[in-house]
Amino acid sequence: MINIQAIVKNKYARLTRIHSLTGVFLIASPCWLGVAIAFESTKQYLYWNLMFTIGALIMRPACCIINDLCDINIDGKVERTKKRPLAAKEINKIEACTLAAVLLFIGLLVFLKLNQLSQIIAMIGFLLSCIYPLSKRFMKLPEIFLGFTISIGVLVGFTAVTNKITPMSLAMYCACSMWQAGIGAIYGQQDAKDDKIIGVNSAATKITESFEKFIYNLYSMFLLTVILLGIAMKLNYIFYLSCIIVAYMLYVQALCTNLKSSKECAKSFKMSPIIAIILSIGFYIGKIYKK
Repeated sequence: MINIQAIVKNKYARLTRIHSLTGVFLIASPCWLGVAIAFESTKQYLYWNLMFTIGALIMRPACCIINDLCDINIDGKVERTKKRPLAAKEINKIEACTLAAVLLFIGLLVFLKLNQLSQIIAMIGFLLSCIYPLSKRFMKLPEIFLGFTISIGVLVGFTAVTNKITPMSLAMYCACSMWQAGIGAIYGQQDAKDDKIIGVNSAATKITESFEKFIYNLYSMFLLTVILLGIAMKLNYIFYLSCIIVAYMLYVQALCTNLKSSKECAKSFKMSPIIAIILSIGFYIGKIYKK
């Protein structure tokens, strides 16, 4: 019988965060949304969503390792991250780099399924993800950088289907970037106290009095753009029903979360993949059954 608890506690499992699917789905969700506005058939929709979900299952652990390598001298000073294997010296840098290389090689199999344009965009996204951990040193709001980095998946997903970039795909990319920035800012609230002490930049430390308004504005731009895209695509009413559900969930995230509670911030963060799934399905049904 498989001992799940023992697997989760394994140092390599903790290094790659394989026990947390939230991060996997957050990386996959921009790709889903890109596919959602580009697909022309159900087969196409399901195929590419499956490919990008598999890709996220591989790339997210690799990105976690890269992030921990960059933050190895910081994580040990932060309560939430001090027990991570690299920070706690349970794993050395050579072991971590080897595991990352293996994961990247496996990810190459999915990468090769993409057309040339999608491959170029995916490589840009990977380079940006490597730079992100360093952005916390020189940007006041690194969550904005994170949002545009993760959301490049919109362009990867869209171009995988269409082999071109359009104003519609760029609009979804910008919208998704605002949403992902808001998610990152809420997640970062868990480390606000430690970030202030060690001097790491984040929205939680730079925006204190109007943090909720900051999140609200980001989410409003995201939702408004998504609705305008739905109107432009002439989707049916099911899409707008999904937007109402998403609007309520974003409201709960932005204004009803106790930002002083790490548990509530973590719980709010975990709502995000559900938002992406609801929107993706809303686009799918709205497009398939539009008049």
